[in-house]
Amino acid sequence: MTKADLIEEVSRVVEMTRKESEVIVEAIFDSIVRSLRSGDKIEIRGFGSFRTRQRQPRIGRNPKTGARVEVPAKKIPYFKPSKELKDVVKQLRRARTRAPLWHRFRPSRFRTRNVDYLWTPWRYQYVTKGDTPSVCVFCTAAGSSDDQKTLIVHRAKHNFIILNRFPYTNGHVMVVPYQHVATLEELAEEALLEMMRLARSAKNTSARDLPSGWR
Repeated sequence: MTKADLIEEVSRVVEMTRKESEVIVEAIFDSIVRSLRSGDKIEIRGFGSFRTRQRQPRIGRNPKTGARVEVPAKKIPYFKPSKELKDVVKQLRRARTRAPLWHRFRPSRFRTRNVDYLWTPWRYQYVTKGDTPSVCVFCTAAGSSDDQKTLIVHRAKHNFIILNRFPYTNGHVMVVPYQHVATLEELAEEALLEMMRLARSAKNTSARDLPSGWR
């Protein structure tokens, strides 16, 4: 599969134009390249991870003349597939070996039925905008006095509920703590308990009031 093939597949799956799909694919690739240049590791759950490796200097040979050449140290990109990806590839190989020719490329494990793709064209603005805020968007929303503008629908003691400005589907809300921390482990116990209660309440309200129910 080439980049052009990937763009065509994205365009088909999400029902976007080829130009829009190309912008999304290019944005993903650019993000990976920038992260690798910065020395960061990129992990895509269920697929694998990208990182750089330091290759030590060595002595090579000129393929035309056979002369010895000093090859300096350099960093190279390295991809490590996840266990899930390895398992999928193994199962495909087994299926192709055992199944009749007409069925080799349609192993039953990967068939999907009654699956709808989420059609969210409004997220295209978010994907292509490319702005990186200099401050935390949630802290900014929490400190604002205009809840209607920031899309905050409920404020509790330790958390608030905010609508996703670019939702995946109807009723897409987030429960956000006022305490700015990176992990749940750092969150105060009372804030964590309240967060779970608010999430449950939001789920029940969405299931009751939205025509499509909770997602």
